[in-house]
Amino acid sequence: MPSLTVVQRARRGRWMVLALCSALLAALVAPAAAQEGLAAPVLELPANAATGVSITPMLQWKAVTGATAYLVEGETNSEWKVLAWQQTTSATSLVVGPLQKGTKYHWRVRAINKVAYSAYSEIWYFVTGTEEPALGAPVLWLPANGATGVLQPPKLYWKPVPGALGYYVAVSTSADFGTTAFTGQTANLYVEVPGLAASTKYYWKVYALRGDVHGPSSDTWSFTTVNSGHMAAPVLISPPNGTTGAPLRPVLTWHAVTGAAKYYVQVAKDEAFSTPVYTALVAAPTVSVELPTLTKGTKYYWRVMAKNEQGQSPWSTVWWFTTASGEPPAAPVLISPAIGSRVALRPTLTWHAVTGATGYEVVVSASQSFVPVAWSANVTTTSALTGTLAAGTKYYWHVKAKNASGGGAWSATWYFVTESVERPAVPVLYAPANGATGVPTNVLLVWLASARASGYVVQVAVDETFAHVVWAQEIHGGTTAAEPLGLLPSTRYFWRVKAFNSVGVSDWSTIWRFTTKAPAGGS
Repeated sequence: MPSLTVVQRARRGRWMVLALCSALLAALVAPAAAQEGLAAPVLELPANAATGVSITPMLQWKAVTGATAYLVEGETNSEWKVLAWQQTTSATSLVVGPLQKGTKYHWRVRAINKVAYSAYSEIWYFVTGTEEPALGAPVLWLPANGATGVLQPPKLYWKPVPGALGYYVAVSTSADFGTTAFTGQTANLYVEVPGLAASTKYYWKVYALRGDVHGPSSDTWSFTTVNSGHMAAPVLISPPNGTTGAPLRPVLTWHAVTGAAKYYVQVAKDEAFSTPVYTALVAAPTVSVELPTLTKGTKYYWRVMAKNEQGQSPWSTVWWFTTASGEPPAAPVLISPAIGSRVALRPTLTWHAVTGATGYEVVVSASQSFVPVAWSANVTTTSALTGTLAAGTKYYWHVKAKNASGGGAWSATWYFVTESVERPAVPVLYAPANGATGVPTNVLLVWLASARASGYVVQVAVDETFAHVVWAQEIHGGTTAAEPLGLLPSTRYFWRVKAFNSVGVSDWSTIWRFTTKAPAGGS
């Protein structure tokens, strides 16, 4: 076979590169196999085969359960090799363009989350108009016109306007909008209105926007906010206002409000709470909430509102804090007791140290949800002795590490089962009588049997603190007497007893004392 010329080799190399690029492009744009768990989105707007569509159309589809984002693709043919757009959004609508006038566009959507993605939706198409249509008036949707008892902060909704790139919203206590309680712009089809008064009638209207152009006003609708129920605004406690270096998972706390059934909590990066990053409803009597991990070195604002069946309170004052710039520690790895172990009623829990941790939070509960908590503690060591737990009970436990940046993630959850037998009762001393004198040096110490005891520990000392124990003995079985050895005459002694069994050890008995008699012939 004759050898290739330099030109031929160059041409062959170029075509190989082009073929490889084409294969890669096809792999990128071809739909991969869908994962289970997410349904394919259902397209809504523009209607399939719509004509005269704006060159900046808003594409809309129905939400998919479990989806955290959507991949939206469009092109001018049905081969999906050269895309006109490919964008990801967490909303269920997307404005694209500007597109070419008088052009047919195909589009499709797939749902995605951290672990899966759906099949693509059906493929719809639309044809853009040769001229940009005039903006129409928005059609208001929710709350219904004249609605009463509207919870705060109200969310106002309207229908999309073809060709609109955004919307202007005005809210007022007067129908002529002589003064406004709220104005704002949004690219969404809703807006949340903060800071309104309770038991007050409000009017609202919306304009569609496209650049500097705005369309006619919608109709003016009204709603009345819910009665406050005469509840006071919550008073915030912690983190104190203006805190810097707050944990990345801070716990927000506030004072209880009389009559409150629940509390509405908001956290945002702006004082107007235009886009809250966290919201929660907390059932009373709980007056705290632990936030998910926040962004480090970031300023956050927060507020709380009380609610009940009659209405809601005003918002609390707005406080702020700045998160620490460091990272919280990693989750601890548990050591003992091993999963499923049978333990004493006061088990010792241990775990591996975590780099960078300055302390640990330990929680034990009879419920896997850790509500209610049976026992908890904050420690600086890698072990903790629990309080006395219920006998014959399954308990769950976990640990998280802490440092100046806050608490890290919880460890894995392990469980243990306490013994069905309780630890023994505290022994009761019997003889010699407390304070007895003239006691022989071969005295017999006697106490009453303790319930559930399998043995006893007896101590004799020359001081009431038992810093100097002169005799001690561990007794197994049902014996409830002991004869100490080596006692001296004319000496005051202190003694005590504790019981033990397979579960644990009782507390010490009360401390009694006796004095041995003088030696014969002594003075």
